[in-house]
Amino acid sequence: MHFNPTSIAKAKKTVKELAEKKQLSSVVIELCDTRWKNMEKRYPKGSVRRRLLNNEMQAAGDVASDYGVNVVLGDSPIAEILNQIKSKARQTMIDIISPINGWKSILEDFRAFLTRRKGKNTPGLSPLDLLDPILLAGLPITLMRYPAAFALKAPIRAVALGTLVYALNTFSESAFATGVSAEASENLRVNLFATVFSIVSLGIYVLLARIMAIVLLMERDKYLANSILQSCKDCKEDEVVVAILGMAHVNGVAQILSQHNRA
Repeated sequence: MHFNPTSIAKAKKTVKELAEKKQLSSVVIELCDTRWKNMEKRYPKGSVRRRLLNNEMQAAGDVASDYGVNVVLGDSPIAEILNQIKSKARQTMIDIISPINGWKSILEDFRAFLTRRKGKNTPGLSPLDLLDPILLAGLPITLMRYPAAFALKAPIRAVALGTLVYALNTFSESAFATGVSAEASENLRVNLFATVFSIVSLGIYVLLARIMAIVLLMERDKYLANSILQSCKDCKEDEVVVAILGMAHVNGVAQILSQHNRA
Protein backbone atom coordinates (compact mmCIF):
# COMPACT_ATOMS: atom_id res chain seq x y z
CA MET A 1 0.00 0.00 0.00
CA HIS A 2 1.61 3.25 -1.17
CA PHE A 3 2.70 5.66 1.60
CA ASN A 4 1.77 3.17 4.35
CA PRO A 5 4.38 3.06 7.15
CA THR A 6 4.02 -0.74 7.40
CA SER A 7 4.67 -1.17 3.66
CA ILE A 8 7.66 1.18 3.87
CA ALA A 9 9.19 -0.72 6.78
CA LYS A 10 8.64 -4.10 5.08
CA ALA A 11 10.17 -2.90 1.81
CA LYS A 12 13.26 -1.55 3.55
CA LYS A 13 13.68 -4.66 5.72
CA THR A 14 13.32 -7.07 2.79
CA VAL A 15 15.81 -5.23 0.60
CA LYS A 16 18.31 -4.79 3.44
CA GLU A 17 18.22 -8.42 4.59
CA LEU A 18 18.68 -9.83 1.07
CA ALA A 19 21.38 -7.30 0.21
CA GLU A 20 23.35 -8.13 3.35
CA LYS A 21 23.22 -11.81 2.41
CA LYS A 22 24.46 -10.97 -1.12
CA GLN A 23 21.32 -12.59 -2.53
CA LEU A 24 19.72 -9.52 -4.13
CA SER A 25 20.25 -8.99 -7.84
CA SER A 26 18.01 -5.96 -8.36
CA VAL A 27 15.00 -4.03 -7.09
CA VAL A 28 12.23 -3.33 -9.61
CA ILE A 29 10.21 -0.24 -8.74
CA GLU A 30 6.78 0.78 -10.01
CA LEU A 31 8.03 4.01 -11.57
CA CYS A 32 9.44 5.11 -14.91
CA ASP A 33 12.58 7.21 -15.30
CA THR A 34 10.67 10.50 -15.59
CA ARG A 35 8.46 9.89 -12.56
CA TRP A 36 11.43 8.68 -10.51
CA LYS A 37 13.44 11.82 -11.26
CA ASN A 38 10.46 14.02 -10.44
CA MET A 39 9.89 12.18 -7.17
CA GLU A 40 13.54 12.44 -6.20
CA LYS A 41 13.40 16.17 -6.95
CA ARG A 42 10.19 16.74 -4.98
CA TYR A 43 11.09 14.53 -2.02
CA PRO A 44 14.90 14.39 -1.74
CA LYS A 45 16.41 12.09 0.85
CA GLY A 46 16.54 13.70 4.29
CA SER A 47 14.16 16.54 3.42
CA VAL A 48 11.09 17.57 5.42
CA ARG A 49 8.87 16.64 2.45
CA ARG A 50 10.35 13.14 2.37
CA ARG A 51 9.66 12.65 6.07
CA LEU A 52 6.07 13.83 5.64
CA LEU A 53 5.45 11.93 2.38
CA ASN A 54 7.76 8.96 2.72
CA ASN A 55 6.96 6.06 0.42
CA GLU A 56 8.07 2.47 -0.07
CA MET A 57 9.49 3.04 -3.56
CA GLN A 58 12.04 5.68 -2.58
CA ALA A 59 12.72 3.92 0.73
CA ALA A 60 13.55 0.64 -1.04
CA GLY A 61 15.53 2.47 -3.71
CA ASP A 62 17.62 4.23 -1.08
CA VAL A 63 18.50 0.98 0.70
CA ALA A 64 19.32 -0.74 -2.59
CA SER A 65 21.60 2.12 -3.62
CA ASP A 66 23.35 2.04 -0.22
CA TYR A 67 24.27 -1.60 -0.87
CA GLY A 68 25.17 -1.07 -4.53
CA VAL A 69 22.17 -3.07 -5.77
CA ASN A 70 20.75 -2.21 -9.18
CA VAL A 71 17.48 -0.24 -9.11
CA VAL A 72 15.26 -0.99 -12.14
CA LEU A 73 12.58 1.56 -13.03
CA GLY A 74 10.14 -0.97 -14.40
CA ASP A 75 6.97 0.98 -15.16
CA SER A 76 5.61 2.24 -18.49
CA PRO A 77 6.97 5.66 -19.52
CA ILE A 78 4.55 8.37 -18.40
CA ALA A 79 4.31 9.78 -21.94
CA GLU A 80 3.15 6.37 -23.18
CA ILE A 81 0.58 6.12 -20.37
CA LEU A 82 -0.85 9.56 -21.20
CA ASN A 83 -1.15 8.64 -24.88
CA GLN A 84 -2.96 5.43 -23.93
CA ILE A 85 -5.34 7.40 -21.69
CA LYS A 86 -6.21 9.78 -24.52
CA SER A 87 -6.72 6.91 -26.96
CA LYS A 88 -8.89 4.90 -24.54
CA ALA A 89 -10.93 7.99 -23.65
CA ARG A 90 -11.69 8.68 -27.32
CA GLN A 91 -12.57 5.04 -27.93
CA THR A 92 -14.82 4.92 -24.87
CA MET A 93 -16.78 8.00 -25.92
CA ILE A 94 -17.33 6.39 -29.33
CA ASP A 95 -18.31 3.06 -27.73
CA ILE A 96 -20.79 4.71 -25.33
CA ILE A 97 -22.85 6.03 -28.24
CA SER A 98 -22.63 2.69 -30.08
CA PRO A 99 -25.06 0.42 -28.16
CA ILE A 100 -24.35 -2.76 -30.14
CA ASN A 101 -20.61 -3.16 -30.72
CA GLY A 102 -19.48 -0.32 -28.45
CA TRP A 103 -21.14 -1.54 -25.26
CA LYS A 104 -19.96 -5.05 -26.03
CA SER A 105 -16.37 -3.80 -26.28
CA ILE A 106 -16.66 -2.01 -22.94
CA LEU A 107 -18.04 -5.13 -21.23
CA GLU A 108 -15.29 -7.29 -22.73
CA ASP A 109 -12.65 -4.94 -21.31
CA PHE A 110 -14.14 -5.14 -17.82
CA ARG A 111 -14.51 -8.93 -18.09
CA ALA A 112 -10.84 -9.25 -19.07
CA PHE A 113 -9.85 -7.04 -16.16
CA LEU A 114 -11.82 -9.07 -13.61
CA THR A 115 -10.47 -12.35 -15.03
CA ARG A 116 -6.90 -11.08 -14.65
CA ARG A 117 -7.59 -10.18 -11.01
CA LYS A 118 -8.95 -13.57 -9.94
CA GLY A 119 -6.67 -16.05 -11.64
CA LYS A 120 -6.93 -19.58 -10.26
CA ASN A 121 -3.98 -21.12 -8.40
CA THR A 122 -2.05 -17.86 -8.70
CA PRO A 123 -0.24 -16.42 -5.67
CA GLY A 124 -1.32 -12.92 -4.80
CA LEU A 125 -3.25 -10.80 -2.35
CA SER A 126 -6.61 -11.81 -0.91
CA PRO A 127 -9.13 -9.46 0.74
CA LEU A 128 -7.99 -10.83 4.11
CA ASP A 129 -4.45 -9.57 3.47
CA LEU A 130 -5.80 -6.02 3.51
CA LEU A 131 -7.18 -6.57 7.00
CA ASP A 132 -3.74 -6.98 8.55
CA PRO A 133 -3.94 -5.02 11.84
CA ILE A 134 -0.51 -3.43 11.42
CA LEU A 135 -1.32 -2.37 7.86
CA LEU A 136 -4.66 -0.94 8.95
CA ALA A 137 -2.97 0.98 11.76
CA GLY A 138 -1.05 2.96 9.15
CA LEU A 139 -4.10 3.53 6.95
CA PRO A 140 -4.90 7.01 8.36
CA ILE A 141 -1.40 8.16 7.41
CA THR A 142 -1.84 6.67 3.93
CA LEU A 143 -5.15 8.49 3.45
CA MET A 144 -3.54 11.80 4.41
CA ARG A 145 -0.41 11.31 2.31
CA TYR A 146 -2.20 10.33 -0.92
CA PRO A 147 -4.07 13.64 -1.55
CA ALA A 148 -1.14 15.66 -0.20
CA ALA A 149 1.26 13.99 -2.65
CA PHE A 150 -1.19 14.49 -5.53
CA ALA A 151 -1.64 18.17 -4.67
CA LEU A 152 2.12 18.75 -4.52
CA LYS A 153 2.75 16.84 -7.76
CA ALA A 154 -0.03 18.45 -9.80
CA PRO A 155 -1.70 21.37 -7.99
CA ILE A 156 -3.65 22.54 -11.06
CA ARG A 157 -5.04 19.07 -11.74
CA ALA A 158 -5.85 18.67 -8.03
CA VAL A 159 -7.87 21.91 -8.07
CA ALA A 160 -9.58 20.89 -11.32
CA LEU A 161 -10.54 17.48 -9.90
CA GLY A 162 -11.85 19.06 -6.70
CA THR A 163 -13.88 21.55 -8.74
CA LEU A 164 -15.35 18.73 -10.86
CA VAL A 165 -16.38 16.72 -7.81
CA TYR A 166 -17.89 19.82 -6.20
CA ALA A 167 -19.79 20.70 -9.39
CA LEU A 168 -21.21 17.19 -9.79
CA ASN A 169 -22.28 17.15 -6.16
CA THR A 170 -23.86 20.61 -6.42
CA PHE A 171 -25.75 19.75 -9.60
CA SER A 172 -27.06 16.47 -8.17
CA GLU A 173 -28.26 18.18 -4.97
CA SER A 174 -29.84 20.96 -7.01
CA ALA A 175 -31.65 18.50 -9.27
CA PHE A 176 -33.00 16.58 -6.28
CA ALA A 177 -34.12 19.74 -4.47
CA THR A 178 -35.78 21.08 -7.62
CA GLY A 179 -37.55 17.79 -8.21
CA VAL A 180 -38.94 17.75 -4.67
CA SER A 181 -40.29 21.31 -4.80
CA ALA A 182 -41.35 21.45 -8.44
CA GLU A 183 -44.91 22.19 -9.48
CA ALA A 184 -46.70 19.55 -11.53
CA SER A 185 -46.27 21.65 -14.67
CA GLU A 186 -42.54 21.69 -14.19
CA ASN A 187 -42.12 17.95 -13.63
CA LEU A 188 -41.37 17.18 -17.28
CA ARG A 189 -38.53 19.73 -17.44
CA VAL A 190 -37.14 18.60 -14.09
CA ASN A 191 -37.29 14.92 -15.04
CA LEU A 192 -35.61 15.63 -18.37
CA PHE A 193 -32.80 17.51 -16.64
CA ALA A 194 -32.34 14.73 -14.08
CA THR A 195 -32.29 12.08 -16.80
CA VAL A 196 -29.69 13.91 -18.89
CA PHE A 197 -27.56 14.54 -15.80
CA SER A 198 -27.74 10.87 -14.80
CA ILE A 199 -26.75 9.70 -18.29
CA VAL A 200 -23.79 12.11 -18.45
CA SER A 201 -22.67 11.08 -14.95
CA LEU A 202 -22.87 7.39 -15.85
CA GLY A 203 -20.83 8.03 -19.00
CA ILE A 204 -18.14 9.79 -16.94
CA TYR A 205 -18.02 6.90 -14.45
CA VAL A 206 -17.69 4.33 -17.26
CA LEU A 207 -14.97 6.41 -18.93
CA LEU A 208 -12.93 6.75 -15.73
CA ALA A 209 -13.43 3.12 -14.72
CA ARG A 210 -12.31 1.82 -18.12
CA ILE A 211 -9.19 4.02 -18.13
CA MET A 212 -8.36 2.90 -14.60
CA ALA A 213 -8.91 -0.81 -15.31
CA ILE A 214 -7.28 -1.09 -18.73
CA VAL A 215 -4.66 1.66 -19.02
CA LEU A 216 -3.60 2.32 -15.43
CA LEU A 217 -3.75 -1.30 -14.29
CA MET A 218 -3.83 -4.01 -16.99
CA GLU A 219 -1.44 -2.42 -19.48
CA ARG A 220 0.97 -1.41 -16.75
CA ASP A 221 0.74 -4.90 -15.22
CA LYS A 222 2.11 -6.28 -18.49
CA TYR A 223 4.94 -3.75 -18.60
CA LEU A 224 5.88 -4.33 -14.95
CA ALA A 225 5.80 -8.11 -15.39
CA ASN A 226 8.10 -7.86 -18.42
CA SER A 227 10.51 -5.69 -16.42
CA ILE A 228 10.56 -8.27 -13.63
CA LEU A 229 11.11 -11.13 -16.07
CA GLN A 230 13.99 -9.29 -17.74
CA SER A 231 15.58 -8.60 -14.36
CA CYS A 232 15.25 -12.28 -13.44
CA LYS A 233 17.08 -13.24 -16.63
CA ASP A 234 20.00 -11.10 -15.49
CA CYS A 235 20.12 -12.86 -12.07
CA LYS A 236 22.79 -15.25 -10.96
CA GLU A 237 21.60 -18.66 -9.84
CA ASP A 238 21.53 -17.84 -6.10
CA GLU A 239 20.08 -14.33 -6.45
CA VAL A 240 16.54 -12.96 -6.36
CA VAL A 241 14.67 -9.90 -7.61
CA VAL A 242 12.47 -7.79 -5.34
CA ALA A 243 9.59 -5.88 -6.92
CA ILE A 244 8.07 -2.88 -5.13
CA LEU A 245 4.50 -2.62 -6.41
CA GLY A 246 1.24 -1.05 -5.31
CA MET A 247 -1.34 -3.57 -4.11
CA ALA A 248 -3.55 -2.90 -7.16
CA HIS A 249 -0.85 -4.36 -9.42
CA VAL A 250 0.16 -7.38 -7.34
CA ASN A 251 -2.42 -9.95 -8.50
CA GLY A 252 -2.30 -8.91 -12.16
CA VAL A 253 1.49 -9.07 -12.29
CA ALA A 254 1.53 -12.34 -10.34
CA GLN A 255 -0.82 -13.97 -12.84
CA ILE A 256 1.30 -12.90 -15.82
CA LEU A 257 4.45 -14.24 -14.16
CA SER A 258 2.67 -17.48 -13.24
CA GLN A 259 1.51 -17.98 -16.83
CA HIS A 260 5.05 -17.37 -18.05
CA ASN A 261 6.44 -19.98 -15.64
CA ARG A 262 3.89 -22.56 -16.85
CA ALA A 263 4.65 -21.85 -20.52
